[in-house]
Amino acid sequence: MLFRSTGTKISSTYSGIKIDDATSISGTVFPNPSNGQFSLSIKTNINESMCISANVLDSYGRVVNKLILNNSFGMVNERLSLSDLNNGTYFILLKLNNVFKKIAILINK
Repeated sequence: MLFRSTGTKISSTYSGIKIDDATSISGTVFPNPSNGQFSLSIKTNINESMCISANVLDSYGRVVNKLILNNSFGMVNERLSLSDLNNGTYFILLKLNNVFKKIAILINK
């Protein structure tokens, strides 16, 4: 199986690793940095209702929060409350089918 990287953008949106070219996922988190209250916007090319898993990882790669989001015909808009976490850099790892997307977030209270 071949893996293809889709690159990196300089912002709070990062391209993921595509395993299946038939599925794509992109995401944006704002405001970033934040006090722990974030808005997460996800777009996919899947035009049917499917679940997207979203794991919040600390800088050591440990899962500190797990979410299951409903992809409502290509769009997800979700409020994330992570204010119980300490200041620092975290990553939101999105998974839809076999496609992964990682978004860096910064909590600064």
